[in-house]
Amino acid sequence: MSFSDWLHKFAVGGLIALSVFATLSVSAQAPKQPSGTPEQQQPAAKQPSTNEARPAPAAKEANPPQIANPPEVAKDKQPETTIYQSACGDTTSHDQADLCEQKRMSGAAERAADYAYWQLYISGIGLGVVALSLWFAGIGAFAARDAARAGTEAARIARNAERPYIVPTNPMIVELNKLNTGESFDPTYARQFPAVFSVHFGLNNVGHGLAIILGYGINHELCAVAEHGGKELLTRDGFGGFLLSRGSQWTSEVGFHPFQITEDEFREIATTETKTLYVYGYIRYADLFGIVRRTGFSYEGNLDNAGDFGALVVEITNRSLWYDREEPDSQQT
Repeated sequence: MSFSDWLHKFAVGGLIALSVFATLSVSAQAPKQPSGTPEQQQPAAKQPSTNEARPAPAAKEANPPQIANPPEVAKDKQPETTIYQSACGDTTSHDQADLCEQKRMSGAAERAADYAYWQLYISGIGLGVVALSLWFAGIGAFAARDAARAGTEAARIARNAERPYIVPTNPMIVELNKLNTGESFDPTYARQFPAVFSVHFGLNNVGHGLAIILGYGINHELCAVAEHGGKELLTRDGFGGFLLSRGSQWTSEVGFHPFQITEDEFREIATTETKTLYVYGYIRYADLFGIVRRTGFSYEGNLDNAGDFGALVVEITNRSLWYDREEPDSQQT
């Protein structure tokens, strides 16, 4: 055999060896799928050795075969499932739990709207009831006011039915110089001027109740006819303090008001008749109800027929300044 034939056979043998080596490498890298039970999965029997080339140990260690986990190990390593809790119950779906919550919130909003509607409806009814109650309360208040007025009026009528009524009686103008006691005037009497006079009168209770005399106001004025009444009164409170029962009378022993008249004033009264003497004022008294009243009086004085300088007497009881009225509360002390 020549050298060229030997070289040719060597090349062909090398190619066959490389092909066998590649086939064994591929079969060693492909993992074997287990079949049957773990007990049936036994290692394969050793193949009888052949003259074929074996892969190097380093190649076996570089690509060890991949062995699948047994069924028991795969079962223990399964991923945990997440459970979502909602009003509809436990579920493994997040979307289903979210949809359930949204339905629950929409239902709650609908119920809240219904409750608000009924609350508004009931509030409207309550408002009407309150308005009706206020209307009846107003009617009751007006009725109570009328009843109070009627009661006050009834009390006033009863009080007036049992009230006292003071009237000044028997007025006199007494000349203090002569100590006139009501006798006929002495024409020979020489009057001294200014002459001093004093007003006397009594009090008569013509009402039905008890009267308490509190005081009086009085003054005199020499003026033309129908021009009197503008002079300030001289008052005296607390002079009496005595009681006058129904139908009783009281006469003063002293004058209520002393005053003077000059000779010229006497002549105006007696001769020219341009002036008139007026005495006016009021009596202040109270009843058992604490109501204070005033009774007015007015007298007109003139000379009698006993000469130019005769006696000064009360000629007329002037009704123009007579009155009887209650005092305002601010004046009742």
